[in-house]
Amino acid sequence: MTDLRDYVLSRWTSLDAHKKVLGLTNSFLKYLAKIRMDIRYSNFSICLELARSVKERKMITQRIVTLKDISNVLAYIKKAYEDGSLDEYRYQHYTAFILFGAYTGTEEYGYYLKINSWAINSALGSEKPVLLVKSSQDKIRMEHYVPIHPGIVDLL
Repeated sequence: MTDLRDYVLSRWTSLDAHKKVLGLTNSFLKYLAKIRMDIRYSNFSICLELARSVKERKMITQRIVTLKDISNVLAYIKKAYEDGSLDEYRYQHYTAFILFGAYTGTEEYGYYLKINSWAINSALGSEKPVLLVKSSQDKIRMEHYVPIHPGIVDLL
């Protein structure tokens, strides 16, 4: 087992590869212990353990949307409306869409597609407009509330 561990660590440089190969080997040892009814196979897994590593601290992504980016998109939408490329309905729809994302901080497009008009009308009908996002609509499957900024209530 030590030879196998040394081979894996020298053959691949990626920590993910180390975890994958040694994890599969560990699973195989557990399987052998079950089918042969010999606990000694499980004892070999100690030889395959990796030292704990310090998690890498990730830098802030370059994909952050800035106020300037939002202003540029809104200006483009307004220009298209003034040029006649967009009708008033689409102009209001796109503007509301961009402002909703900007004010709430939601990050993914699929999130918007899963929100229906009933949920928005329900949110707007409450004293303090908050949108209930169900677990089935969220990428991390967690139900939560998203406050709606007063500046976009009329657009919605």
